[in-house]
Amino acid sequence: FTHIDRKVYWLDEAWTSLRISGYSEVNMMTEIQDYYLEKNSIIKSNNLLKYQSVNSDKDITDVLDSIQQNDPTHTPLYFILARFWNILKGDSSVSTTRYFSAVCGVLFVIFFFILSRQLFENSLAAWIGTSIASISPFFILYAQEARPYSLFSVTVLLSCITLFKALKHNHTLSWTGYILFTLSCLYTSWLSVLLQLSQFCIVIVHEDFKFSRRLIRFIFCSAVVFACILPWSLHVNWQEFYRQGSLGNSSTMSFVDKIGFLIQSTGQNCTRLLIDLKFYGLFNYGFLTLIATLLIIYSFIFIFIEKRFKLGLYVIILTLPTPLVFALRDILSRSGVRSDLNRYFIISYIGILLALTYFFSQKIRFLLKNTVLKDSLSLQRSIHNSKIYLIFFLLIISLEALSSLQIINSITWYNKVSADIPEVSEIIDQSSNPLIIMHPLHVERLAIFSLINYIQKPIDFILINETAEAAYIPTGYDAYFLFSPPFYGAPSYTIPELFKHFQVDLQELIVYEGIPLFKFETADP
Repeated sequence: FTHIDRKVYWLDEAWTSLRISGYSEVNMMTEIQDYYLEKNSIIKSNNLLKYQSVNSDKDITDVLDSIQQNDPTHTPLYFILARFWNILKGDSSVSTTRYFSAVCGVLFVIFFFILSRQLFENSLAAWIGTSIASISPFFILYAQEARPYSLFSVTVLLSCITLFKALKHNHTLSWTGYILFTLSCLYTSWLSVLLQLSQFCIVIVHEDFKFSRRLIRFIFCSAVVFACILPWSLHVNWQEFYRQGSLGNSSTMSFVDKIGFLIQSTGQNCTRLLIDLKFYGLFNYGFLTLIATLLIIYSFIFIFIEKRFKLGLYVIILTLPTPLVFALRDILSRSGVRSDLNRYFIISYIGILLALTYFFSQKIRFLLKNTVLKDSLSLQRSIHNSKIYLIFFLLIISLEALSSLQIINSITWYNKVSADIPEVSEIIDQSSNPLIIMHPLHVERLAIFSLINYIQKPIDFILINETAEAAYIPTGYDAYFLFSPPFYGAPSYTIPELFKHFQVDLQELIVYEGIPLFKFETADP
């Protein structure tokens, strides 16, 4: 909850607020074009707030329709709960929406403790696992985001908890709980389909590859879950789903380049679960990546060394499907790669945390049972090795804590596309009465809302498009800024080139990661 209101309000969070409001891109742009663009009118920032907050113009059916038609890669539960959260709080600010994710982050820690205790049947293991999970920089990062990922991690844990309880007791009530929580998981993210696949394999392993009553019950419960998601699926704009799903970071990689990229992304994703430091100091990033990756791999192997074969299969089955599916998609697809986006690997991260929990808990438990050196040379060596692993555990916890502190105290991080907003807004804030000029696509892509939220004072905008010759720039402002970030949908050269006929002296102030901000002093043509 610390400094949650100081984070950069980035593009994806602006999409969250738009979905919660019930407006779609089409609704918003139609109104803006009718009222502002065609009439060449000034846009007051306060007039745009209705597109980022709960209002009486739109209800829950508008929220559902907006997601189905414009954002079909997401399912609606998070946005519905976030909308009701904002209504309950009487505030639609981004910090209020982020607090909902923070609450989910607290629940994640609680439910991870329950799952660890249930799976390992050991309180020490549960506490050790919780100490690792509670300060994981990845989960801290997304517990401060107005996005569905923190809620999704909670629903994944609840689904797994109820599944293992149902497998143990085979009660109708347990299976009913499994249906409800798995359904909530699926209505939070389509990635839950991969969780269902993992859980199906886990049940098969649990039943020793026999067609048992538990397996039949699981299949029935899964059928009920997918039947309940069917009404939503029938109304989803699947064409838009595939279009959005085809987006990626690069579409020009060769097969060899993609393999190298996947290896690098896997190491990076493993590291960022435990260590995510902005300034490494004496540490080398490649060294940390290698150590974290080897530790995670060995923690899985260790479970089989301890002859806990079913447990080992459980955590491997939970971990592997998501990265394998994404790797296959990235290799075969010509549309770009997604394996570097670790927010898609929450299910795998939970499996990794469980493997690390077992590994460290066994080493620490052995050390606690043998605090005094024995005469046996092999036992002395084992105690010595366990002490080394204890030191290693404390080092991991320390690096996790340091990483999380950096994330909490930072206004932006690697996952925020709008990292340029603080620098841009600081320059604009130096003018007492500025006018910001943008392309309409920067409204449609919601760049304008990131800027409005961070400047946090009333500000005027005007939109200029390809018909700029018919437009005019109003006078009465002490500074005019052209903000045209290329990755929001419009090329950065569009507005400067359209301004040639105005005969103004454009001054390029900054280029922050390739994003230009232009300024001129007078609007006289």
